[in-house]
Amino acid sequence: MIFFRRFIAIPLALVFILLFIVLLVVNRASATAGNPDFYIERLHEADIYNFMYDDIMPAALDQLEADMDNPDLPVDIALLKERLPRIMEEALPPEWLEAQVAQAIEEIMPYLMGDTDDFTIAISLDDRVAAVAAALKDSLHDEVFFNDLYEQGIDFALEEYAEIQADLPEALRLSDAEADAALRAVLPPDWIHAQVDAAVDAVMPYLAGEAEHFTLRLDVSERMAALEDVVTDILMRPGTYDYAVNDMAVSYLGDKINEIDIPDGIVIYDSDIRGVIDEVLPAGWYEARVNDVVGQVFSYLRGDRETIEISVYLGDLKPAAIDALTGMADRKLEDYYNSLPAGTLEQTADFVLHPPQDSLPEYRPIGFFYWEIKLLAGIDIEEIVAAAVND
Repeated sequence: MIFFRRFIAIPLALVFILLFIVLLVVNRASATAGNPDFYIERLHEADIYNFMYDDIMPAALDQLEADMDNPDLPVDIALLKERLPRIMEEALPPEWLEAQVAQAIEEIMPYLMGDTDDFTIAISLDDRVAAVAAALKDSLHDEVFFNDLYEQGIDFALEEYAEIQADLPEALRLSDAEADAALRAVLPPDWIHAQVDAAVDAVMPYLAGEAEHFTLRLDVSERMAALEDVVTDILMRPGTYDYAVNDMAVSYLGDKINEIDIPDGIVIYDSDIRGVIDEVLPAGWYEARVNDVVGQVFSYLRGDRETIEISVYLGDLKPAAIDALTGMADRKLEDYYNSLPAGTLEQTADFVLHPPQDSLPEYRPIGFFYWEIKLLAGIDIEEIVAAAVND
């Protein structure tokens, strides 16, 4: 609203600047002081109306640019400074401005001369609304001007995104080139053009007094497919898969494994868990889940469905997970067992009579294979792993 009020104030400011000039002249005039036509003719002869657009408005915009040296603005004021006077001149031509000033002078002079007790200056913009809309559209459809605006808008969006993605995991961050390509894919120039034209058409009836309010609608539905592709591409990147596996799944499973009552001698490292995940949950499985989840989310955003129900079925992966984890744990336990010192005959006899339960002996009994030691000690790695996987 502030922008539109300031925009409407521009023609009023032009008129009152000219009236101020007239009042200065009145204070210096004598015989012609009461003749409105005198001032109207003098202003016309001085070509003051073109002077307003050619000199006064650019100077005012120069000052505005100096006062608003704000790097946070999405558009460089210098770019608008080149176009705004021409837009205003097309929307409010010198002939119209001269007519408004002449009408104002004819109203105010009788009051200044004491012939009336009051005066009213009414400037109607109703007949200029269509011209304002046409001027704005013409400028925005100028290829060079629009491309400059579009490029500045993209640069501004990239700067804002750089601040946002600082809080994202490294794997989900985009390079400047990737972010630039994504923005252009989701917000192409033709679509921006259409939205701007629709916004101008929506505002003009309000400015003309034909409507008491206006509504700006940004139709993003047709860009949802492009945005969905961008999001899917980001989540499909190898780096994102590695993040999902290493920083999320490996960390989570590592914590869960530490809660399992596994036999002494088994040390499971993150690299071991990563190997199991790569075997059980390959990249192809992950990509299929991404397509499913992203598809559901964007279907909801488009209004194609009323709810989001995301479920990831892991039942068919359990046998492979149990086999992979069991094999890994069993190999580690056997390596540990083989690293134990050889036992004596006395220790072997003690083991046979009093085998430890759920743990290996501190030596290798004579004449026993590894699988026999597990059986006598009651170590069932598959059972332990299966319980953990099912949990």
